[in-house]
Amino acid sequence: MRDPTPEPILLPPSAATTKQASPLVLFAAFGTAIAVGGAFIANGRWSDDGGTRPPPAFSKDDLGMELVTRLDLGKLGALDRALAAIDLPGPERERLRTEVLDGRTQLGLIGFWDDRDVDGDTIVVTGAGVRQSVVLQKNLTFVVTPYQVGNTLLLTALHDGGGSVTVSLMTRHGPQPLRRLMVGDSIEVSAP
Repeated sequence: MRDPTPEPILLPPSAATTKQASPLVLFAAFGTAIAVGGAFIANGRWSDDGGTRPPPAFSKDDLGMELVTRLDLGKLGALDRALAAIDLPGPERERLRTEVLDGRTQLGLIGFWDDRDVDGDTIVVTGAGVRQSVVLQKNLTFVVTPYQVGNTLLLTALHDGGGSVTVSLMTRHGPQPLRRLMVGDSIEVSAP
């Protein structure tokens, strides 16, 4: 009995299918692929966390003379940059945006670091009802936090990596060490 599957018909190779691309064309195609991929990564559109943008980078130059630096939101894109640094769900982020635009809430920048041993010390920064955990590192960690004018921010020790929680705040003047904290201890920091 004959197999009902037809035999494949093999065509002779044509000049078009056997022609090799020049090295210049391959180099241009590869370069374009790298550039496009780099642009997606740089813009946060291709990441391990499902495509969300990473928090924007801040530097010591963004800090002022006080422990909490009020962010200048008058610059183009400054509000979006600051809000992107706060880990909030969409509806909460929009509520915060409205409060900032209405002038009821300000946004401040704080630079944290562990001024002793980097051992996993963790604090919670609370301002305007928003709580953010910060694992202290030897390098500065920048946190954008909301606050109401005239109120204080609360820094609370959440985890002690060993000995006590050691934290310093950075200003343009330099580091400002705080007292050692035990888990549950809090320090109030004046907001501008």
